[in-house]
Amino acid sequence: MLKLSREFKVGFVFIAAVAIFVWGFNLQKGTNILSNKRFLYAVYDRVDGLEKDNKVLVNGLNIGKVSRLAFIPETSKILVELYIQNEVDIPNNSVAIIYGADLLGTKAVEVKFGDSKTYTQNYDTLNSELERSLMAQVNEQV
Repeated sequence: MLKLSREFKVGFVFIAAVAIFVWGFNLQKGTNILSNKRFLYAVYDRVDGLEKDNKVLVNGLNIGKVSRLAFIPETSKILVELYIQNEVDIPNNSVAIIYGADLLGTKAVEVKFGDSKTYTQNYDTLNSELERSLMAQVNEQV
């Protein structure tokens, strides 16, 4: 039988505890480091308050989050990186729509599926659209 020293056992337990802490911390932030990471992009003229870590939804199901917003100086547009956590097949002609998720002004991205038989791959760009805000709709009615 293999005899392990006390120092080796303590070191092993310490390394295992640190690994579990890092995994749990990232999971708490909404990032599972053990899952396959999949990123999609959308380009908008304006984002109207969309922020990092806002939800990405499909039919009300949370499938990911906004992982990064970047300004493109050449075109004066905004690149939105979507981190997709669920293993959901998104058709190529789907549209990423920024909309008001609640009355307090929180924004989210709703992915409306298209009818294409081919699906997006990692780092593909979706069509983009901006839904009118509740205030704009009320002003239009008045």
